[in-house]
Amino acid sequence: MNKMVIFDLDGVITDTNLMHYKSWVEVANALDESLSEKEYHTYLTGLSKSLALKKILELKNKQVEDMEHLIEVKNKKLDHLIGDISENDVFKNIRATLESLKFDQYRLVVYSGSTHAGEILEKTNLDSYFEEVIDISGSMNDKSNHKNFERVLEKYQVSPNMCVGIEDSNISIAAMKRAGLLTVGVGGAIEEKNADVIVDDGNELDYSIIKKLIESEVM
Repeated sequence: MNKMVIFDLDGVITDTNLMHYKSWVEVANALDESLSEKEYHTYLTGLSKSLALKKILELKNKQVEDMEHLIEVKNKKLDHLIGDISENDVFKNIRATLESLKFDQYRLVVYSGSTHAGEILEKTNLDSYFEEVIDISGSMNDKSNHKNFERVLEKYQVSPNMCVGIEDSNISIAAMKRAGLLTVGVGGAIEEKNADVIVDDGNELDYSIIKKLIESEVM
């Protein structure tokens, strides 16, 4: 029986959420606006860049013609911040957790809205653990659509109750639940009603949490 874990990257595997927040602040500043961390976590995490930008424009009641320029502002800031990323930016238990999951023959996938996902995994020496990095950064099919997770399950021939999705976004967690996945929410912004298990941050992720969720479905 196939077992699977679908990981978000930023804020789950790597402590890079602050970098993304700062890059969106750069966009807000270009609009002569501000963007709080609460706004970022509430409205933007889990969205593709295009949808996140549209959400910022909506929140700030702004209209622009050149959205591509604002995306480029975001990308340039993020390129600068990510340039020095290393293994030190990986949450402490992640590597051991991935080792245990691979040993127990879990299929592992990263599903990320970051164009830098592959680069980050290579720089942190984690790329070999994953069968695929699904990059939705340029897609309108973001992580709020449960059908996208259903497609991943179908591709890998995994039953929803044999798959754990790990995310730091309520939007993504809710979509995973609609697709039938077991879920682990990461961070204080996750609402209790959305996730099966919640941990404070990526440092608390552990193989035993995932194993217990799967075993609860088998028994």
